[in-house]
Amino acid sequence: MIKTILLSRCNHFAFFFPLFFLISPPPYQDRKELFKQIREIPIRVPRHVSTETGDFMLGLLHRNPSKRLGATGDAAQLKDTPFLR
Repeated sequence: MIKTILLSRCNHFAFFFPLFFLISPPPYQDRKELFKQIREIPIRVPRHVSTETGDFMLGLLHRNPSKRLGATGDAAQLKDTPFLR
C-alpha cells in the first residue's frame, strides 16, 4: 500500500498528515494550557488573505462577545461589511 501511494500521483500530504498525529503527542497535554493560549495568543490573519476577509474574520472572532461583529445590530451589521458587499 505504501509503495502504491508513494509511486502514484496522489496527494502525499493527505496520507502523511494523519500519520503524523498517530505518532506524535498532541500539542497541548493540559486543557488549562490550551484555553490559556486561546484567550491570550493574538489572532493573526495570514498574508494571503485579503484585508476585507481578514477584518471580517477578526470581527467574528473578537474575544469580547459584546464587541463581536453582529453582536449589537443583527444581520444588518454583518451585511454592511466590505466582505459581504
